[in-house]
Amino acid sequence: MVAKGFPENSLTTGETVERHLRPHWRASIVPFAILVVYIVATVWAWILMGGNSWGQVFAWFETIACFGIVVGFAIWPILVRRTTHIVITNERIILRTGVLRHKKREIQLKGLDEVGVDQTLIDRAFGCGDLVLDKDGGRRLENLPDVEAVEVLVNDLIKGRGHQKGVGDTVLEGIVSQRDTSPDS
Repeated sequence: MVAKGFPENSLTTGETVERHLRPHWRASIVPFAILVVYIVATVWAWILMGGNSWGQVFAWFETIACFGIVVGFAIWPILVRRTTHIVITNERIILRTGVLRHKKREIQLKGLDEVGVDQTLIDRAFGCGDLVLDKDGGRRLENLPDVEAVEVLVNDLIKGRGHQKGVGDTVLEGIVSQRDTSPDS
């Protein structure tokens, strides 16, 4: 079963969802604070300025101007967070975003070279961080909850699919195995 808001027909035959994530709630702190400031400023403007005609003009101006700021800097980021899906399957990582239009990006697990975690002190306190995927220049999935567990999961999935070795890996293994079987050791 796929989580609400993510279309099941996006999966290939035999593909299973290992984890479905949304950005950490920490990403909503600043937009929520902006929303609270807007409400306080609007109430303040109507209480202090609403008594006379020029005060009402100022209060309406403040209300309309702040509403535009709130939509852009508070409501929109919260909607973007709610419509962002990071789905880890046994074959790929799917990043789907969009409020009015949808964007979908896929990262195939079989080509990943390295998976890492980037956490600031604040990220560690909140239990989130960025997952860094190195494949042809790298990609960063920001504000993931429980990012260390996600890193372990992705590494396990890469190993479980039999991560393809490069030619250099095979040559190096041959040298190491010859050294281990030599009579001098």
